[in-house]
Order: sequence, then C-alpha cells, then structure tokens
Amino acid sequence: MPSAERGTLFKLAVAVSVIGNKIPPLFIFLRLNFKDQLLNGATRGSTGCCNSSGWMKEENCIYFAEHSVLYTKSTKERPSLRLLFIYDPHLSISALIYLKANRIVVLSFPPYCSDKLRNPWNEACMVR
Repeated sequence: MPSAERGTLFKLAVAVSVIGNKIPPLFIFLRLNFKDQLLNGATRGSTGCCNSSGWMKEENCIYFAEHSVLYTKSTKERPSLRLLFIYDPHLSISALIYLKANRIVVLSFPPYCSDKLRNPWNEACMVR
C-alpha cells in the first residue's frame, strides 16, 4: 500500500529483554484509519495503530501496554521490570495503572539523560 506522501514513514514501539526475548512491535502510522494491509510482511504478533501526528500518544501507550502484557505473563510471584527510554508525555496514568495491576514495574529514564546513565543498559542489550 503506497503511503499518502512520499517519504512518510512510521514510528515503532519495541521491547527487548536483556537475554534477547522480545515483544512483537507496535507500528504507529501517520494516518487516520488503520488497515491490516499496513502490517503485511511484519513480524508475527505485530500490531499497529494510527493517529494524526504519527508520534506515540497516550492512547498508543495504553494500547502498547495491553499488547505487551500478552507476552510478558507477569504474575504476583514473577513480576517484571520495564525500563523505558521514553518522553514522559507519552506515558498515561491509565497505562501505568494497567501495568501495575498486571505486575509490571516501570522505571522511566529522562529523555535527555547522559550516556553514563544509559550506557550500561545499552551494552547489556546490544552485546552478544
């Protein structure tokens, strides 16, 4: 399906664990209406949504939270930790409440934090 304007791309929300497990991505398209054809060729389990800005918004955040809970299978005995490198306005209170109810603890890093804070996490996820 051709994009409405040449050069218009999409945003991607992903989650990867230190040991290499991953949650299928959430594609965010700059469109008003979502069509399943947009995900042709995407990884199995991927999902998508659209909005007028093409950026992650609060409603997309809760949608990704619901999507990720399906794959983490956190329980009271096995809670999980989510480290977010995200701009705070993308987080919604309803998404945080939903994640807390599903035993997922969220730690958000400042959007422009130094490499000294981010580097240990980047190395843990990128080194094989």
